[in-house]
Amino acid sequence: MAVEAGKGNLAMCEGAELGQALCGDPSDMETVLAGYELPFFTRRASFAEQTARNHRRFFGDEAPHSVVPLFTAHWSRLAPQSRQPEYRVHPEEGALLSPRLL
Repeated sequence: MAVEAGKGNLAMCEGAELGQALCGDPSDMETVLAGYELPFFTRRASFAEQTARNHRRFFGDEAPHSVVPLFTAHWSRLAPQSRQPEYRVHPEEGALLSPRLL
């Protein structure tokens, strides 16, 4: 799973933020970098935490049962009540079955 927790590749955005920070006061690089790094590492720590949680959800001991509520919640926001899929886990193989529309 991506470190960005599904947020996409943030390298371009972070590079632009660093460039803006460096343009602000190029004479004091230590202060500029410290001001850039704190939000950078804070944001990355949050994404790493989300990624670890998702990894446990999809590949942990409770998988695939732990994924069913995630997909059910997702569909409940997108589909009308009468067309929500029902996710089920195969009783013998433990695999998540394709949704069956109600």
